[in-house]
Parts: sequence; structure tokens; C-alpha cells
Amino acid sequence: MQLVDRRYAYGLLMGAALAAAVSGCAADQGTTGAAAAVAPDGARRTDRFDAVAATSEELVAGTLGGVMLSSRDGGRNWTRATLAPPASIIGATACPGDVPVALDFYRKVWVQVDGQWAARPIPGKITPVAMTCDGAGRLWVVGSHTDIAMSGDHGKTWVSTTLGEDAILSTVHFFDPEHGIIGGEFGTVLNTVDGGKTWTKASPLPADFYPYAMYFSNRDRGWVSGVAGAMFTTTDGGRTWVASDNPVKASIYAFGGHAEKAYGVGADGKSITLVGDNWAARQVNNASAGELSAVAVIPSGGAMVAGGSQLIQFGTRRNAD
Repeated sequence: MQLVDRRYAYGLLMGAALAAAVSGCAADQGTTGAAAAVAPDGARRTDRFDAVAATSEELVAGTLGGVMLSSRDGGRNWTRATLAPPASIIGATACPGDVPVALDFYRKVWVQVDGQWAARPIPGKITPVAMTCDGAGRLWVVGSHTDIAMSGDHGKTWVSTTLGEDAILSTVHFFDPEHGIIGGEFGTVLNTVDGGKTWTKASPLPADFYPYAMYFSNRDRGWVSGVAGAMFTTTDGGRTWVASDNPVKASIYAFGGHAEKAYGVGADGKSITLVGDNWAARQVNNASAGELSAVAVIPSGGAMVAGGSQLIQFGTRRNAD
């Protein structure tokens, strides 16, 4: 089946079942530079990668089957860690101080401590969907029932907030430690200007729009992607939104980047790159490629993409533009 509703399915407690449905993806050979499929040491044919993150020292990738792979040499060699079950990694981020954190569908995060992955439960009944780390090093997790969880100590303790509504929050982004934005089901948009102490509703997106991913190149200019290739853009920090062109006309499941250097990846192996204030298509070598589900910009250059059973690198020193 086509996994257009993948992130919506997570919110409905179906995330773990997706591992068997995700199809493999082929290497992307984009117009902005070559790409190379990575075959990490320790990877298995049945691995389904759904999360990637990059610090200045390390690349990490997580699978729906509860495995974390790590590389400290730019992807040349990898170590494999099988997480204690139940575990299904649906997201990853890099916190300040080069701390990689993985989001587990089973209400916990995994934090790397002295080279080992430590599980840290998220209290309450939240079904996690998305995670980010703000500039102050605080983790933010959003998910079911408009629940928001924040940890200032990498998951050791949490503070939870809820709007008490029957809606899924599916994406979260912080411009700086004080200013953040959340997008969710039924066009929900929430803003904070006080570091998450309070969240206020902003002008909504269309009521039938379910956001998969969000990216801001600066505090004013941003984009959000959703079902069937729909995209919207804002030039006022998310207070108002207008329809935006998606050059590949396919659902974009994830954005990754820093300022003006950004990428989006999604259904049918499609990917896009930010050029000025617009997105341009990247060509995919295999037209039957499956979904690309995550992307992370590598601080030393280039990016890593996760999709199906493969990781893909492009624009790195290993595979220069």
C-alpha cells in the first residue's frame, strides 16, 4: 500500500505495524549532487530505517524494529545496538552538546550515554509522534490528544502539558529557546513566545490538512507539508499560511536542514531542496523507489536520508557534489 498516512497511523497506535509495510528505496542521484546508498556494517536485510540524526561527531540511524546504528567516521563504519523491547524508533534529533536522542513509539526516548543507549520513559498517556531539541537543549515531544512533553535533562524528568482536545499534534519546531511552533490535526497551529510555558492557538491551516513535517529557514519564513503533496508557507512566523508549490507533487514526510540549506524527502522516493525561497525537485534514479522517511544535514557537509532498508548520503566528502 502507499504509506501516505504513515504519520497519522502512528497517532492511531499503528506505528509498530508499519515495519512490514515499508518498501525499500533506491539511491538518489540529485540535480544538486551525487548520492550513494550506504550499506552500514551490522545492518540487516529486514531493517527498516525511519530516523536519522547527525552531530558534529556522529551519525545515528534508527529502525522501526528497535535498532540503533551509529557511525563516528562519516558513515564508513557502523556499530549496531539492539534496544531492549518493545522498541520502535520513529524519530531522532541532535541536542546541543552533540547528544543524539531517538524517539520511541513506545512512550520513551533513548539517549546515548557513554556510548550506550539508555531508555528514558515519557510519563502519561501520550502516543509520541514527533520530537525536537531546542537551542537550550530541552527535548519537546508532541503526539496524541494535543499532549506536549518537555524535558530539560535529556529525558530524566518531564513536564507535561495538554490542550485536552481530541487531536494529534504531529510536528514541532523551535526557532530559538523562547519561540516555537507546533502543527497538528484539523489544521491546529500553536505558538509559544515564552519557552513553552504557554501555548496559544494561531490562525489554523485548512481543517482537513494533516501536517507531516515543518521547516523554517528563519523565524518568519517556513513551510509545512501534508497529505497528497499539499504544502503551505508562512512569512510571519506561522501566524498566517498560504498554499505553496510542491515541485514533486508527492507527500513530503520529513524536512532537515539549517537556515537556507535544507532538504525534504517523502513518498515514491521523491526529494526536494530549498533554493532561495522556493523548493526544487531532486531526481531519483529509480522511479519505483519507496518512501523516504527522514533526513538530517551533516554538520561537516551533505546530508543523510533514511528510507526502507537503506541509508543514502549525498554531498559529503565521501561523495562530493
